[in-house]
Formats: sequence, structure tokens, C-alpha cells
Amino acid sequence: MREISTSTLCLDFSEENLDKFAKVSEKAKSLGKKLYPYVIVATERNIDLLSKIGQPYVTLDRLELFLTKIKHLVNGIIVSCPKDRRGLIKALHAAKTI
Repeated sequence: MREISTSTLCLDFSEENLDKFAKVSEKAKSLGKKLYPYVIVATERNIDLLSKIGQPYVTLDRLELFLTKIKHLVNGIIVSCPKDRRGLIKALHAAKTI
């Protein structure tokens, strides 16, 4: 995590480490910090790339469920969908509805 004034950017964030992130969120809130996870979205167009670079990701079809699980833990999210502009638009639309 990288501190940005009173906010914290959370990298390497996925469904697999959600329990750990909940503890980080609790601690951050107690310190008056805001959390912004960097969520990478996988689609058919970028899954090969994401598999090669080894970064955690959430598939587009699971994104809404994932965001619903974390919305009470964070102050906002940063969404990325490398090499897939249409996927990013869908991901942003999903994020906006949560």
C-alpha cells in the first residue's frame, strides 16, 4: 500500500484476500484513513495478459458481486481493465450502480 496524504491506495487486491483487507479497512478507519483499492478487471480480451503478469484480478461477470462485498470497507475504488476499452466501460457502469 502507498500512502497518499490521508488516503491509502490498496494494490494486490482480490477476492482471495478479502478477509485480510477487512482487517486493513478496520485499522485504516480507526486511524482516519480512506481506502481506495485498485481493482483489475479481467475479460476475454485481456485474460492472457493478466495471467502472464501475475496480478490479482476480478472477472467482469463477478465484478458487481465483488464490489457489493467490499463497498462497506472502502471509500471508493479505482478500476482498470487493461487492453479492453469496452470492458472498462462495462466495469465502470457496474461500479457506478453499486
